Amino acid sequence: MQKLVSGIALVFIVIVGFVIYYFYENTNSFRNAYKSLEVTLNGEVIENTSSNNMLVVGNSYVFKMNDKLTNAICYTCELLTYNDFKYKIDSNYYSWLNVHDKESLSANLDRYFSLDKQNNKFIIKPIMTIQDIVASYTEKKKSDIEFSTFKDNVDYVILNMTINESLYTYSFRIVSP
Repeated sequence: MQKLVSGIALVFIVIVGFVIYYFYENTNSFRNAYKSLEVTLNGEVIENTSSNNMLVVGNSYVFKMNDKLTNAICYTCELLTYNDFKYKIDSNYYSWLNVHDKESLSANLDRYFSLDKQNNKFIIKPIMTIQDIVASYTEKKKSDIEFSTFKDNVDYVILNMTINESLYTYSFRIVSP
């Protein structure tokens, strides 16, 4: 009987030890809150909000999602305009954030990117710069558009990802190779 009690106590201690070790490893030595969902970009873990990022035209960026508890991933992603700049066509000024033409640029921004959506990851590849997007959208030549307040070091696109009901926002700027 004593051996049975000792065996059960040993199993209990091992289980408790495993649980403590699991949470120790997944909370950065108990410094952060436990998160079962992990999102990586090209192998690097990203936080719920990530800004000041740079994507290069023609390069692919792989967002992978992993839920350590359920392994079930349900996600959506949406590209939107972010931070404003003004541009001028002929004598009219327009805003990156407030496009009032035929259709909303934000609603159709994903057509300027290659998006490959898979089960637990998606791959995004910018196919043109912000200035090229504006030219394509307005059906004008880039040389016919004045980008007076555009800055190269500002994030002008935001990627909103809803992953297992958690919101991740990733803002970025697009640069030429």
